Amino acid sequence: MANSNISTELVQSYIYKDLDGDAVKASYSALKSGQTHYVDVPGIPELRAAAAEYAMSHGVQNVTSDNIIITSGVQESRFLASQVVTAPGGKVALPKVSHPGNRLALSLRGCQLYESECDEQLGWLMASDMFNSDGVLGSDTVLMENPSRFSGAIYQSDLLGKLGVNGQTAVIDIGLSPWLNSVDQAMQINLEDSNRSVIAVGELWPGLGIEPQGLGFIAAPMGIAEKIVSMKQVLSICTSTAAQYAALEVSTSWSDDFEKVRANLQSSRTTVDEALGQMGVEVSTSTVSCFITVKGIEASQINSLVQAAGSALTGHYESGSIFGVDDAVQFAVSASTD
Repeated sequence: MANSNISTELVQSYIYKDLDGDAVKASYSALKSGQTHYVDVPGIPELRAAAAEYAMSHGVQNVTSDNIIITSGVQESRFLASQVVTAPGGKVALPKVSHPGNRLALSLRGCQLYESECDEQLGWLMASDMFNSDGVLGSDTVLMENPSRFSGAIYQSDLLGKLGVNGQTAVIDIGLSPWLNSVDQAMQINLEDSNRSVIAVGELWPGLGIEPQGLGFIAAPMGIAEKIVSMKQVLSICTSTAAQYAALEVSTSWSDDFEKVRANLQSSRTTVDEALGQMGVEVSTSTVSCFITVKGIEASQINSLVQAAGSALTGHYESGSIFGVDDAVQFAVSASTD
C-alpha cells in the first residue's frame, strides 16, 4: 500500500521547496575556501550554536553548543543516542507503534527489546498503564516519539515525566515538533534535571530543502554528550562539511520561511478534511500539520482521496503496517498554493 522506500527517512516526503540558492552558495563558498577536510566531530561550532537555539525553541532547556551534536540525519541520532546509554544486550523499551528506524537502530547492538502496548484511542501512543509496567520500568533505556511519527499525537507531560529516573535514560524523538499546530504543545525537556536523564533527538530545519543532505541533532546532558561524541569519533561517523555550511545558511531565515509553509499546510488540511468527510472515513486526531493518518480506508479509496484532495496532498502515503498498525494509511499534506 505504501508508495515509497521505507529504507529512507519517511519525513523526507515533507520537503516543500528546493534548497534556497543562498544555502547552495554558502556550501560552495565553504568548499572553495578550503573547507574540504573533516570538521569537528560534534559539528562546526557556528552550526552547533544555531542548532542549540533551534532545539531551545522547540522545548529543550539548558541546551548549548557544548551539549548538542550534529548528525547525518535523525537515524544516526537514534542510533548514537540509544547505543551510548545502553550496554550490549541491555534492555530497551519501545512503543509497538513507532517509526521503523527505531527498531533498526536498536537491532545493531543486540538490545533486549520490550515493546509496550499502544492505545488507538490515544492516537496509538503508548498506553497510560504501560508507564508503570515492569517492562518499561525495568529497561535501561526508553525510546519514545513525541509527537508520534505515525499519528502525530502527543503525550501528556505528566506521563513522560515518569521516564528517565532511577538510572534509566529516556531518548525522546522530538523531530516533528516544528509541525505542531501550536508551539505551546512542544514537550519541555530539561537536560540538567538532576532527577532525570533525558536525551532529545530530531531533524534540523525541516521542510525547506535541507533534508536530502541528512542533518539531525542530539541534545544530551553534558556527560552523555561527551560519550556520544567519543562514540561518533571511534566509529568514524562523519557529517558532510558542505551540508553543514548549507544548513547554517538555512538557519538564518528558516523561521520566517517555515511560517509560510505552516500557513499553507493548514489551508491544505482544511481541503483534505472536507474530502475525507465526503468519503466517510475515520481520521486520527493529530497535533501536526504535515500529514494525516486515516483509519479503515480501502485500497480502492486511496487514489480517490488523492484525486479529490487535488494539490492539498503530495500524493505520498505510507501503510500503517510499517509502523505497526494494520488498516491505516498516513498521507503527506502538501504546502502547495496551487
